[in-house]
Amino acid sequence: HTYARRRITDEEGFPPHGLTDMAKALRVSCNIYFAHLGIDLGANALDSTARQQFGLSHMPPLAKLGEDLPDCAYGQGAVTVTPLEMARVAQAVANNGRRMPTQFIKGEPTGDAPVQAMTPAQAGLLQTMLSAVTSPGGTAQGVFDGRSVHVGGKTGSAQTGAVDGVTHSWFGGFA
Repeated sequence: HTYARRRITDEEGFPPHGLTDMAKALRVSCNIYFAHLGIDLGANALDSTARQQFGLSHMPPLAKLGEDLPDCAYGQGAVTVTPLEMARVAQAVANNGRRMPTQFIKGEPTGDAPVQAMTPAQAGLLQTMLSAVTSPGGTAQGVFDGRSVHVGGKTGSAQTGAVDGVTHSWFGGFA
């Protein structure tokens, strides 16, 4: 594969993560792991999973996704999401892989059917891995200490191209 960027790196100044599996990559937010995973899986798999299983509607066209695959695989590049979309992903993980229809107001349901975005076993693994993000050694360690509920989730950053050039941090999770 040929990509426009010659090097895939984490944020400048971040320490190297060494040998990394998915659990560690989620806990320490290792972009390189997910860039290589995206390359291994390919643009078609990333696109269909994002759109069909998780309902992400702001994915770039498949050709653009393929051009920018390493960055898109860790949620940067041409990929954009809304807070609602990421909340729905977290909801599916917390709900044993079942993504429920969005309902904004109390009343009649939309009629949309739930989607089994992943198996209960896959969701269980992700629940465990994402719980480590808020534990010692995770990128959100200490943030939720002292709460009466357990919190799991994923930290991230959004380089929005804003005039100020500021990177925006965010957390998508479940309790």
